[in-house]
Formats: sequence, C-alpha cells, structure tokens
Amino acid sequence: MSKLYCCYVNCRNFRIAGKRYCEKHKHLEYDPTKRKPFIGAKRSNEGLYNTARWKKLRAYILKRDGCCYKCGSIEKLQVHHKIAARNDEELFFNPANCVCICFSCHSKETRREICERNDWHLQNN
Repeated sequence: MSKLYCCYVNCRNFRIAGKRYCEKHKHLEYDPTKRKPFIGAKRSNEGLYNTARWKKLRAYILKRDGCCYKCGSIEKLQVHHKIAARNDEELFFNPANCVCICFSCHSKETRREICERNDWHLQNN
C-alpha cells in the first residue's frame, strides 16, 4: 500500500487513508455540518454574485453551453470564469470569460488555480 501525501499545498507529510490532510492540517478537513468547506474563504467580489445582472448572465451561460466544457456532464452545472475576475467588474460580467462547468470539474479547476497562485506567490517571495 502506497503512502499518501497531505493535500495541503506544499505539505510533504503523510495522511491517513480516507482522509485528505495530515495531522497538522486536519482542521481543514471538510465538515458536512458547515455550509462552506473553506474556513474563512471569501471572494473579493462576493457581492457581485448576488446581483440581478450576474443571475441573468449565469442563466444565459447555462442555457448557451448546456453542459460542462471539461467532461460534457449535464449534472450540477455552475458557471466558471476562465480568467479570474478579482476586482475587475468588466471581466466578471463578460460572457466570453464565462463557461459552463459541473461541480466536480469546477472543484478541480479551482483547486488547480489556487495551487498555481500559491506556487507563484512562493516563488516570488
């Protein structure tokens, strides 16, 4: 049986089978009793997701694409920004920057983007 590494970025500790994090990072483990899996995580443009303009754009993107652009699934569809639109309202509401994506692929894509950002941050410090 192979040993598994902790899912925390750049952590080289081993984790217990069936868990995602090592003993040091076990507090990050998803708790289904909490609404948000990322403790304290907040998007800089959180308020834009509650606007009528976003809801209209979201409905348009879901109808336009109709399936996940990664795997073709039609289950649990969401809208993803191809280029992160942090603090850029024009990019946030640009239909060309939005694609339809399923929950599973969206989670993987977001995790990949976070890892890339963290690696960039670590390399430039």
